[in-house]
Amino acid sequence: MLKGTKRFSLLSVFIILAIGVVFGGIITYLTRDISALNWLNIGYEFGLKQPLMLDLYVIKLTFGLTANINVAVILGTVVAALFYRFVF
Repeated sequence: MLKGTKRFSLLSVFIILAIGVVFGGIITYLTRDISALNWLNIGYEFGLKQPLMLDLYVIKLTFGLTANINVAVILGTVVAALFYRFVF
């Protein structure tokens, strides 16, 4: 590697973005009752509403995934990405 170049780690990018999503979720939770910040909670929830169940008699598997994307989560992700860009 050349001197002065930054090492790119996909794992560190994933961790920083996951922290941003969690931070955005916390902001969503804290601002849900404040009418002036209600615009942060505008978003959409998508995924499997009913879990997918697979019964193989010996073992039962249940799959389910939902995501709640809103303005606060997007802002948290952008802030985390900027943090990663300028700090690392």
